[in-house]
Amino acid sequence: MASLLQTMDVDARVEFASGQSPVDRGLAEAAIGLADAIARGDDEALRGMLDKSNQQMLDQLMASEQWWEETEKIEAVRVVSIDAGSRLTEEPESTRVMLAVQDPDGAYLMGWSGRKVFEDWVFSATPSSGEERARASAWDGNVNFMSTVIEGNVQLQAMMAKAMAAAETMSLEELLKLKATVDAMDPAPLEFLAFLEREIAKRQKRDSEDAGSGGGGGGGGEGSGERRRGPGPGGPG
Repeated sequence: MASLLQTMDVDARVEFASGQSPVDRGLAEAAIGLADAIARGDDEALRGMLDKSNQQMLDQLMASEQWWEETEKIEAVRVVSIDAGSRLTEEPESTRVMLAVQDPDGAYLMGWSGRKVFEDWVFSATPSSGEERARASAWDGNVNFMSTVIEGNVQLQAMMAKAMAAAETMSLEELLKLKATVDAMDPAPLEFLAFLEREIAKRQKRDSEDAGSGGGGGGGGEGSGERRRGPGPGGPG
């Protein structure tokens, strides 16, 4: 895998966990390309690998400048898991990839679901754990694909991914509805629930302060002091 990273001339911050190399070279290149686009903050390269709904989410992140704020802090992007079904198959048609993104505050996961479209791979964000670890390599061998908990519910997956990537664009009503749905899961993803509770509390506090000061409308969630959790549509969830 080291030779492929060198051949592709990727950013030095891109890493690949041992034991996760796929049999299919095209899948390996796609996973590395995804990590490289995020590490470089290359929105055009990333856009070319996303489906339409995730391209729109990327546009929202760029409009709020969150994309640049987060990608400029990246220290490492590590491919920590590719699901065995695609990793051990020649010419797979679908895959699930988990990236660990490290910045000065720690390392969090970004989940991606990919499908083969002719000769290219197209990715969409999937929810992942809201937990953080000290370094990206600390996630090696410690990844569970949360998408198995909500398999088949594409709309819910998209809402969970949107919440992690751009919660400030969601209304309080949407956040509360999402929390009620996730809370009813068995088992419920506790880290994601905790994240939603923090976002809801922040939104309620901000709305209360706006009402008290006579300010109008909710903004972009700034000023809470809590870092946003991901530079792209595939943030933790």
